[in-house]
Amino acid sequence: MSRMTDEDTALVPTEDDGAGGFSGSHRLNHREFRLVEEYLRGKPPIDAAIAAGYTPTTARVKAHMILKRPHIRAEIQRRTTEATGIAPDYVLHSVHDLAMGAKSEQVRLGAWKLLGAHHGLWEQGASKRSAKININIYKEEKVIEVEGRQVDDEAVSGE
Repeated sequence: MSRMTDEDTALVPTEDDGAGGFSGSHRLNHREFRLVEEYLRGKPPIDAAIAAGYTPTTARVKAHMILKRPHIRAEIQRRTTEATGIAPDYVLHSVHDLAMGAKSEQVRLGAWKLLGAHHGLWEQGASKRSAKININIYKEEKVIEVEGRQVDDEAVSGE
């Protein structure tokens, strides 16, 4: 196994210090850098890992592990925000605004589905997670919302 040199690594910024420099950084090895490049070009994680030089037998595990690393995720987010001009927080706030205030029930429900997916509520084992349940009473009629879905009073009371 050969030792990695500076040529085998790429400096990846983690925070802009405001003067065009970086207050912190992590180094990605050549394969990690290539995986991120290919992933940002639209390849699925496994294909990006193979293109980066990982073997097809290890690509699935390596891609999953590498894309979960905080400095890799930060670099992907930074570059995506830079390329689109849209920050992930802005998208989440916009979807939340739609979930709370859209006139169309279909739009509200779609927004709630997106937020639920973002928070992993639809993943396997999600039933063990807590969920916020709002109960609103309007003129003697109970309306229960579970992540944006209304459940009628009869279904709740068992009548």
